Amino acid sequence: MLALQVLWLVAAPACATGTSFQRDTSLAAYFSEAAERIEARARAVDLARSHDVRMEHAELRDWMQTLSMEMMLAGPKAWGPGQAALARAALALGDLHATYVHVEAAWSAGYHEPSVAWTRALVLSQRYREQRVEALTVLDLDQRRVREQDVDFIYRRSVLDMLRQARGKEAPSADYGAALVALHEDRLDAAADLLESVATEYPWFVEAPLLRADVLLLRSAQLWEEGHKDAARAQLENGRKSLAAARSTAESRMQTHLAQVRFESAVIALLRTDLPGTMPSYDREEPVPGVMSFHGPEGSGPAGRAFSALDAASRLNPSAPVPPCLRLRLLNALVEHPRRQEAFNGHLAQHASEIANVMLARDPTNRCVHEERLRTQVSQAEKARQERFSSSMPSV
Repeated sequence: MLALQVLWLVAAPACATGTSFQRDTSLAAYFSEAAERIEARARAVDLARSHDVRMEHAELRDWMQTLSMEMMLAGPKAWGPGQAALARAALALGDLHATYVHVEAAWSAGYHEPSVAWTRALVLSQRYREQRVEALTVLDLDQRRVREQDVDFIYRRSVLDMLRQARGKEAPSADYGAALVALHEDRLDAAADLLESVATEYPWFVEAPLLRADVLLLRSAQLWEEGHKDAARAQLENGRKSLAAARSTAESRMQTHLAQVRFESAVIALLRTDLPGTMPSYDREEPVPGVMSFHGPEGSGPAGRAFSALDAASRLNPSAPVPPCLRLRLLNALVEHPRRQEAFNGHLAQHASEIANVMLARDPTNRCVHEERLRTQVSQAEKARQERFSSSMPSV
């Protein structure tokens, strides 16, 4: 109620003067300040020690709901700035889908301020990065290149256009915007250098080391395909250092942990000649379906790091839908790895099937889980075919 009264006090003087420009400017300033408050609170939650964030995020979503009501009550002129503020708030909470919905609504309403272009560039670039990293898990090289070309075609021009329109509104600095431009122009070494300086100057801005890790992973993939395997491994280690910095700074930001999972899953699929590592011991009876309860020795290598990161993410919000899907993708990557152990393979496939069944019972429309369950079934069928073929061969 207090917030609605404040909105009335902001809009009323401009309405009384009959000046539309003043009213529009007042509304834009009001919604921008509301978004800044949510961003600041979300950042404080992220930077706290690891803890269950559900209550705090629920409070921030209540703030967003109030903001949405204010936007409706203020009329059509508030739609653009209101949707832009909601997009910024959703991005601060790590809700990429909601960010996209709100920023597209603001843009479609004709609200093309540089700050909106910046938010739009961020969300499109994040989608690009996640899909490029996911493409690295495609084992067939030709299929992987097709996926990468598709992602470039969908996002590259749009992101670069938004970054040009956002000049002057890059946050926290123009160097971060320049790094995004370099990424989408495939100047990966330049992007990594820029991001290193941003991370040093703004240690609280974990988006910089997270982006740098993705950039170094993509550069490593290029080097690996060119046959420069030692250089590729060196880039991966630098990427892990960036991820470690982000995770230690923002222990309660789920995206920092999930970034490590995506990174290591891609490494397992990419480096087929290297051992994938091992997963930690865990309880079969899980208090929350799809969330492992680890005990005993920690895992090793890429697999161990990925499962530990999944566990850290799940502790922040055990009911979040994303970690189980990434867990399925990781398990399948291990099942398909040529240097797996056979007993390990059967164990992983069984657990992948269990998680998929639980998740689909909860949400039958989950596309990611459907895709990963099919991938598990294909792997199991191929393994059974190979076993039948081996048993039918005459012994020497």
